[in-house]
Amino acid sequence: MQNDKDERVASNEEIEKLRSIAFPLIFKKCWRIVTWCPLGMSVILKDYLEKPVSQDLLYKTTMRDVIANKLYEPFQYTKLPFCCTFLGWASSTIDSGLLNEMFNLIGGLTVSTSEDLVSLESFTKKIDGGEVGIGVAYPLLDCNDNERLAEYNSISIQKNDKNTNYLLAWAYEALLIGALSSDECGIVCVVSSDSESLAEAKIQEILDILHRE
Repeated sequence: MQNDKDERVASNEEIEKLRSIAFPLIFKKCWRIVTWCPLGMSVILKDYLEKPVSQDLLYKTTMRDVIANKLYEPFQYTKLPFCCTFLGWASSTIDSGLLNEMFNLIGGLTVSTSEDLVSLESFTKKIDGGEVGIGVAYPLLDCNDNERLAEYNSISIQKNDKNTNYLLAWAYEALLIGALSSDECGIVCVVSSDSESLAEAKIQEILDILHRE
């Protein structure tokens, strides 16, 4: 099994520069992204994720950066300590239940203040050549009772179905249509947080969960 992991901690200056260019913004200062392919990642997909998009910033911006920023865009205003977005695919040659199984495994992720589990939402969609899906995980139990409903209404992919459909359509064009042809299955996992250590801890926890199965 193979994964492709990257991390960034953006300075305030870098954030302002990213806000001035025409692709998704960095809203959080810390994020982690990992692409996990249970059957191994192809060279084609790896090269695509590492493809340079811009050399104008203080560090090289790649397609991986663009995808990460787009996937945590829905969480730009949350007060939660971390949030996760997942984008998965499985070709028609793979067991149709594998994508849902990967999403369900991520439901074992814990909140930041206890061993309680995160709230998880996901849905999958059959398309020509296979199946794609999107999921989010967020620690509602990390906030107080008075804030919990407002946070849910703000970030739930069920409550915000128009934004979810837009995000999935964008992801299909930017990543999934190519990934389905080069790699039989995989899942992109993005964690955003105000804390560098928490972002790192949660992306590692996700990897540990996926690798155990």
